[in-house]
Parts: sequence; C-alpha cells; structure tokens
Amino acid sequence: MNGFANTSTATTDASPASEASELVARGWTHLRSGSFFEVSHAVSAFSAATAIDPGYAAAHAGLALAKLAQATLRAGAHVEAFADAKAAALRALALDDQCADAQVALGQLMLLSEWDWLAAERSFQRALAINPNHAEAYVHYGDLMEALGEL
Repeated sequence: MNGFANTSTATTDASPASEASELVARGWTHLRSGSFFEVSHAVSAFSAATAIDPGYAAAHAGLALAKLAQATLRAGAHVEAFADAKAAALRALALDDQCADAQVALGQLMLLSEWDWLAAERSFQRALAINPNHAEAYVHYGDLMEALGEL
C-alpha cells in the first residue's frame, strides 16, 4: 500500500440532508439580500429543499417566510402566496414546534394576512422565548406594536 487514499471509490454525491441544508442556506442568502429580485430565487431554493427532505422544518419555515415576502412585495399572486405561506408555516410547526422561524412566519401571517393581532403577538413572543436573539422576531414584533399604536 502506498499510503495514498484511493479517490476512485470516494463518493462525490452529497447526502440528501446536506443538499437540503445547502439549499436552505442559499434560500436565506437570497431572502436576506433585501432585493425584490431575489425573492423568487429564495422560494425556489426553499421549495427544492422541502422536496429533497419533506421532514426538514427549517426548509418549510424558510419557504413560509419567502412566500410572505412574495405576498408583501406583490412579487406574484399575493393571495396564493399567503395561503402557501400559511401551509408551509403550519407544516414547519407540525414538524418542529421549537422552530423560531416558523413562529415568526406564523406571526407575520397573522399580522399581515389574517389581522389577528393576539395570535401574531403570541407567535412573536413564542419565537423570542425559543430564541431570545432572533432579530427578525423583534423587527416583526415591532411592526405589530406600531400597528397597535404601542411603539
């Protein structure tokens, strides 16, 4: 044996979990760019991640937030985007009720689409209880407080 690894037997295929994780990271990059033009790329990345790993709560939560961005930016059929966001947020919470991003998505949905202020506040508070450093939860909770005249 020469001490060199036999690279011909090494696999270059990524596992489905790592591929889904990479797509979620890519989705967040697109979504957090703040660009209207990147939202559809975020939706595509998160959708692909949920197709690869249907049990990955973070992918569903990201998809919900991306669909909410689409709806609020009118980057598509906003009524359909709100419905898709709700389905994705509820799916994420069904998979992992400790997913702060899913709680934020549900809170945003309650605020922006269903105008259920109490439910929105509960979701934002739950997100912050799960992750006290969740910046987006604070931002959207602030939006709610502003809407209620309590800022």
